[in-house]
Amino acid sequence: MESVFEEASRHLEKAGFNRNQITTRMVAGVTSRAVAISVEALNGGYGTIVVGRRGLSNVEEFSMGRVSNKVIHMAREMAVWLVT
Repeated sequence: MESVFEEASRHLEKAGFNRNQITTRMVAGVTSRAVAISVEALNGGYGTIVVGRRGLSNVEEFSMGRVSNKVIHMAREMAVWLVT
């Protein structure tokens, strides 16, 4: 996953974000990934959460995965970007 985070960080830097504005975290061993993401963002004072949309086929093209859907509903204090 580190290589995925590094590539995403490079894309954000190319889009104009400073490296010190980008934070990545890997979380394991939690009951709810969505809760862990939301709590980390809230406690860390983050303004934005970026999550991936899960679309595996043309039929599911506009659907989201459970984690991203739950994060969107829980993160009321910040922006949530849903990317493909």
